[in-house]
Amino acid sequence: MKESKIVKLSLLTALFLANLEAKELSEDVNLQKIVVSASGFEQDADSNLRNVISIEGKDLQNKGYTSLEQALERVAGISFVNFGLGRNIDLRGQGSKSNIAVKVMIDGRSINVLDNSHGVTPLESVNLDNIERIEIVPGGGSVLYGNGTRGGAINIITKKQKEDALSFSVSGGGFDGGHLGGNLGLNAAKKINENLAFSFDLQGFNKDGYQEGYNQKGYYLNTKTYINVSDDSDLTLNYNYFRTLNTSSGYLTKEQAQNNPKQKGSKENITQINRPEIALNYHHYFNDFYEFSLETFWQNQKIHYLKDVSTMTRGGGGIL
Repeated sequence: MKESKIVKLSLLTALFLANLEAKELSEDVNLQKIVVSASGFEQDADSNLRNVISIEGKDLQNKGYTSLEQALERVAGISFVNFGLGRNIDLRGQGSKSNIAVKVMIDGRSINVLDNSHGVTPLESVNLDNIERIEIVPGGGSVLYGNGTRGGAINIITKKQKEDALSFSVSGGGFDGGHLGGNLGLNAAKKINENLAFSFDLQGFNKDGYQEGYNQKGYYLNTKTYINVSDDSDLTLNYNYFRTLNTSSGYLTKEQAQNNPKQKGSKENITQINRPEIALNYHHYFNDFYEFSLETFWQNQKIHYLKDVSTMTRGGGGIL
């Protein structure tokens, strides 16, 4: 009889502990909601794909990044590749095809030429202080952003400035006693009335690379006009212009890299990019949870290869 009581007591204890553990496992865990921006309806990330990385603009400022490239280099899964004309973003190991397999967008509009494997993604065409958030989708981005996203997609969402503001910025830096670079910027916004506002961001930049012979300089202008059509609808008209001149000196041999990794390479490449853009975006808000977005835009990006010179060294010998 005593053994029977002990067995019953042990069984009840086991059932109690199992029930307690099941209760703990069944407790709800609230995760932060992520919303990804796409043409048409904005959708929760959970209903599309689950590996979305979202970086808030305030985090970019708090960490003291001086460029978008510097910020993206710190993101797990993102790397940069350089095949002689400049650095491109790589996701999921696309290598030499990174420029045509990773779509990079500003406010949903692509800034890299997906049908040109020799293009360079112009990351300098957006002000770091004017970024609201960055959405990174490693692979599977075609669900939201269409073709050209085999490696993934990066969408940079800029701020909407509708209140009076004026700011002037100067930044610069360097490393190893040289290789200086800097940015000069002017940002302003004006609220004309409750239904009309305007903002613009003008930035100029000039910076050297780690290796001799690398330089990037240019400027860009981003403007937005905000129009409230009704209480539930609004229009945004954008005009943007970007121009840059990139100079590079090519690869080093293994021996050159070991002796002096900063020395000039055997090539001289000069590339110029011009990109004017006009976009019109319409938003209609059904309620606090659903909104409809429709956008049309014109973009004419031209890449000019101004100079491509390779220095060839020939050697030989013989007996006379």
